[in-house]
Amino acid sequence: MSAAIKKLTGFTMVLDTIMKCPKLTVLDISTLENVPTYVTIDIEEFQKSCPKLKVLRMGNNRYKGTPKTDEEVEKSAGFPDLEEFNIPDLSGRHTMHNTIVYDVFNRILHKSFKLKVLDIRGRCNESYAVLETIPAADLESLHVGLSSMSYDDPYMGLFLKWRQSLKTIDLSWVQNVELAIQELTSGPSLPLEKIQLTGSNIEYKDLRTLLKKCPKLNYVQLESCRNLVRGIKRLYKDEDINVLKEKIKNLGNI
Repeated sequence: MSAAIKKLTGFTMVLDTIMKCPKLTVLDISTLENVPTYVTIDIEEFQKSCPKLKVLRMGNNRYKGTPKTDEEVEKSAGFPDLEEFNIPDLSGRHTMHNTIVYDVFNRILHKSFKLKVLDIRGRCNESYAVLETIPAADLESLHVGLSSMSYDDPYMGLFLKWRQSLKTIDLSWVQNVELAIQELTSGPSLPLEKIQLTGSNIEYKDLRTLLKKCPKLNYVQLESCRNLVRGIKRLYKDEDINVLKEKIKNLGNI
């Protein structure tokens, strides 16, 4: 069972119904409209009522949980089957209005060991320490582009945690991307297939290392990367990856 809700009034009206849907597997409230303040959710009751939830999309708005004690949070079953959690803000506001309340983030994901996809693009006031609390060991898709993490330093081993499972990563507009690349490529070959680097400060040495250590890459987005020459800055897909490798090779030791 799945549900998509567009109006805050609609969300409020059906919340009680949602709490009675133990078979709900997909919930999308990312298109809620006319939300002037926070959307308040009883997270633990939500988890208790929807134990089979696999996909939760909560983008473009602000959320907070009803107050609970640490004991109540710890006793919650969490979302043990959750595989995808999307909470981006792509509105372009880039203010404190698009922050994720850490408490909400932690309470939603603290027992989501099966999580595969995480999207927090465009969110402010987040740190890599927030992501380190995620118990999932096999995250496959991570999107942090345009978040305040784009400017955080250092990465504190975040990519070491998931380097052997990540297949897709979005580092758009990350200004210290070399640290991420160093962590990602610090060991054996990677399973990485897709990387989004739009607007980042990636340099040729990092790009060479990435191409060498990621033999499965079939998508590399390099638009607006200011440290690269104009002929390099574009999207490369599938067979185009060989074109990129040849271009980098022809640039020599730049």
